[in-house]
Amino acid sequence: MKKIITISVFALVFALQTKAQQVPLYSQLYFMRMLYNPALTAYNGSTNVYGFYREQWASLPGHPVTRGGLAEVSLWKDRIGTGFHIYNDNTGIIHRVNAQLYYAQKVRFAKDHQISLGLSLGIINTRIDFDNAVANDLDDVHLLGAGKSATTFDMNIGLAYQWKKLTIGFSVPQVTNTATRVDNQIRDSKYSLKRHYIIGASYEISVKQEKFNIEPSVLVKLGPSKPVQVDVNIMANYKRMVYLGVGYRLDYGVDVMAAVRISNAVTIGYSYGVPIQKGVEFGVTKGTHEVIFGINFDRWIKKKKDEDKFAKKEDLDSLAAKLQQLKNDVDTTKAKVDSVEQKNNEKNIEQDGKIKDLNDRVDNIEKQVTDFKKAMEANPPKNFNSVDENGNASSGDIFRLKNVNFETNSSFLTPESNSELDKVVVFLKNNPKTHIRILGHTDIKASDEYNDWLSNSRAKRVYEYLKDHGVAANKMTFLGMGKRVPIADNNTEEGRATNRRVEIEIGKQDK
Repeated sequence: MKKIITISVFALVFALQTKAQQVPLYSQLYFMRMLYNPALTAYNGSTNVYGFYREQWASLPGHPVTRGGLAEVSLWKDRIGTGFHIYNDNTGIIHRVNAQLYYAQKVRFAKDHQISLGLSLGIINTRIDFDNAVANDLDDVHLLGAGKSATTFDMNIGLAYQWKKLTIGFSVPQVTNTATRVDNQIRDSKYSLKRHYIIGASYEISVKQEKFNIEPSVLVKLGPSKPVQVDVNIMANYKRMVYLGVGYRLDYGVDVMAAVRISNAVTIGYSYGVPIQKGVEFGVTKGTHEVIFGINFDRWIKKKKDEDKFAKKEDLDSLAAKLQQLKNDVDTTKAKVDSVEQKNNEKNIEQDGKIKDLNDRVDNIEKQVTDFKKAMEANPPKNFNSVDENGNASSGDIFRLKNVNFETNSSFLTPESNSELDKVVVFLKNNPKTHIRILGHTDIKASDEYNDWLSNSRAKRVYEYLKDHGVAANKMTFLGMGKRVPIADNNTEEGRATNRRVEIEIGKQDK
C-alpha cells in the first residue's frame, strides 16, 4: 500500500505537468514582450532589465509559482536586439528551470515598416522533488531518495511586423518537441516539451501628443492541453509614468494591473487575477499575484544633449575661402575661354553658358550667406520649444530644432525626432498664413559636394514629414546650406555635433 500511494502521487502530478500547458502564464507582458516572442527583444529600441514573481491560486497547496528575470539590449541603431531570460517554475513536486539566450534581427524595408526575426536557444532542467510529496508513510524508501531530474534542449522562434504603432507577432515556443526521460526508483517517465503557437497583436492610440496613451492587445495561444486560449488586455498610461490596465483570459479570469515608472527609469508593477471560470470559487483560490521590477537604461545610453545653449556667432572664414575659390574658378574659366580659339558658334555658346552658371552660383551663395548672417545677427536662433501652439513667432525669426536628428550619413529621421516635428506641424496648422524655409546644416567633415547633398536631403526629409502630416506644400521651401554656416568649433566633436542641425526661418505672412 505504501508503494501504491507513492506511485500514485508521482504519476498524477507528473502527468498533469507534462500534459498541461507548459509555457508559463504572465499578466504584464506589456513591459516584457520578449517572453512570448523572441522577435520582440529590445522592443522599439529599448534596453531593460526586469525581475518578476508570479504566484497563481495562492491558497491551494502546491500552487504554481514562477520567478525569474530578463535583460534585453538594443544594438546597432536598433537593428539588433539581444538578451537573456531565466526563470524557475514550480508546481507541486515538479520544478523547472529554463535559461534562454535571445536574438532578434530587425529589417526596415519601407518608411515606418519593420520586420523582426527572433530566435532563442537554451536548456530546461526538470526535477521531481520528493521532499514536497504528500504521502501517508514518510519512511517509504522511494521518498527517501534524492529528487530526480532531466535536462533537455529548448528553442523558440518568432516573427513580428511593425507599422508605426501597430505590432503583429507570431511565435512558436518549444519548437523542437524535445523529449527526455526522468529516471526514478519506481519507473521511467517520459517528459516532452510540447510545441505551442502564439499569435498576438497590439496598437497604441496616443492623445494630446502622447500625453495619454492606450494600447489594446490580444494574444491567442494554441497548446496541447486546450484548443485555444485567448487573452485580451487594455493598458493605458499617462505620460508613460502611471499605468493602469485590465485583462481577460478566456476560461480563466480577469487581471487588474497597475504600474508606475519613477524618474523615467525604474518600473514597479503589480497585477491581481480573479478566477471567474465555472466551478472555481474565489475564496478557495485567493486569486493570482504578479509583481515586476524593472530598470530602463535608455536615458544613460543616449548621448546627453545641451538643449539650453543658444547659438554662437558663426565663423565665416571657411565660407569666405569657398567664395574666393569660386571666384578663382571663374577667372580660370574666363582665361581658358580667352585662350581657346573660337572654332564654332556652338562651342562659344557652351563656354559662355558655363561661365554664366558659375557666376550665378557665386552670386547666389554670396547673397544667401549675407542675408542669413544679417538675419542671425539681428535675431539669434531660438529653441522651437519656446513657441506655443498659437504662435509667438515673427517674420525673420530663426528656430533651431534641437531634437531633430538623423541616422549617420543618412537623411532617415530617428524616432525621437517625431515629437519635435509634431510641434512644428501643430504650430503651422494653427498659423496657416505663415511661410517657412527649412535649412539643413552639416559639420566640416567630407567634401563640399557631399555636405551640400546631405544637408539638402535632410532639409527635404523634414519638408516631406511636415507635408505628410497636413502642412500645405506651398507654405514651405527647403535649402541645404552644407558646411558654410558653422555655429561652433569644427575642431571638436561637441562643436561638430552642434553644427549638424536643422533650422526653420519664419518668412512672410499671407494677407
